[in-house]
This record gives sequence, structure tokens and C-alpha cells, in this order.
Amino acid sequence: MRVSLPRDRRRQRRRRRDRVPAALSTAVPGRAGVSAAGVPSRTSVACALPDVQRWEPLLRLPAESQRLAPVQAGATPAREIRELAPGETQLAHAAMCVLRPAYEDERRFVEHVDGVLRPAGYRLLAAFISATEQAVAVAGFRTGDSLAWSHYLYVDDLSTAPAARRQGHAGALLDWLVAEARQLGCEQLHLDSGTGPERFDAHRLYHRHGLSIHSHHFARGV
Repeated sequence: MRVSLPRDRRRQRRRRRDRVPAALSTAVPGRAGVSAAGVPSRTSVACALPDVQRWEPLLRLPAESQRLAPVQAGATPAREIRELAPGETQLAHAAMCVLRPAYEDERRFVEHVDGVLRPAGYRLLAAFISATEQAVAVAGFRTGDSLAWSHYLYVDDLSTAPAARRQGHAGALLDWLVAEARQLGCEQLHLDSGTGPERFDAHRLYHRHGLSIHSHHFARGV
């Protein structure tokens, strides 16, 4: 037995049916070129590729106007940034061993940096605040030349002591390194970073300072 719907219900159903074609013909935000049937046209696919997928073969150091504004006075303790001479390597140990726990022994760390790394061109940069003798953040870096990157500055290590994080020290070191790269005539600045969740804060810092992910780094034991 067919059950007839009340007149008001029948009117509501007709209104909903009338609205369907208009909804299908409306453009879907963010999906240009998609038809009402959900099938993209051949021309729309080519046009919809985002610019970020286009490969840029050569990185460039950011212009002076693109650098972040310095931290306002009073926002953090007074900070001093300076390069460490061979006789001062131990001042970087507390901050560096957080990133490189294999060198937890200070004497072994100093011997390796001064005896092996420095002769090969490695340099140490450190950030100090007045209340500490040890550096609160450190960066190890060097310059090099290659066919892929031309003349470049490479950051081997960038680490901040846990108690001094989120105070702008690592960002200040990065700004110093970019300025030093320009001073030395480098065309690019590079660094590698791990991919685990514990490195996500560092990745956000690098992006804020103009670095981008441009390649995968492959490695294996031998």
C-alpha cells in the first residue's frame, strides 16, 4: 500500500531536488577545473600544479631585507655571540653534548675538536648570557666548495642547552652564520637535520630563518 506524504513534506522534497543541480555546478574551492561529475579536465590538471613543486636548482642566501628582526631588548638576558678559539673549546661542551651525546666526556670532546676538526677547517660559534660561564648555545660550521653548491657554508652542529631553549639563542646563531657566509663570499648555507619528532621544533626554527628542504640525505654503515 502506498503511503501518501503530507503536502508540506512533498513541497520540502521538491525544494531539495531543485537545489541539487545548482550545488553541483558550483566551483569547489581549491579544486579548479573539476567538473560536476568529479572528473578533472586535461587542461585543468596541468594548470593546477602548485608552484612549490617546481624545482629550483640553486639556493640563494636570503637578502638583508628578508632577515628576521632582532629580539627586542629585555625579552631575553643579555646575549653575547662570539667565535671560540682553540683554548676555549671546553666552553661549548655543555650545550654540544646534548646534541652529540657520544662526546659526553669533556676531555674527549676537546681533543677531537681541537686535534681533528679544527685542522680540517671546523669553527665553533657560541652564545653566552651573563649568568653562565658555559655557552648556552653553540654552532659548529665550516666552508667548502663543490660542483653542486659552489662556495658554501655548512652547519655541522647547532645545539642549545635545555634550560636556555625558546629564548632566541639558536636563531641568533643562525643570523650570525648567514652574515658570515655573505662575508666569506658563500652563495649558500646548508645543514642536515634528523627526521624524528624530537627534531620538529628545530625544523620550525630553520623554516623561520629562510631554510627549505631541498633534498634527501642517504647514508649507510661500511
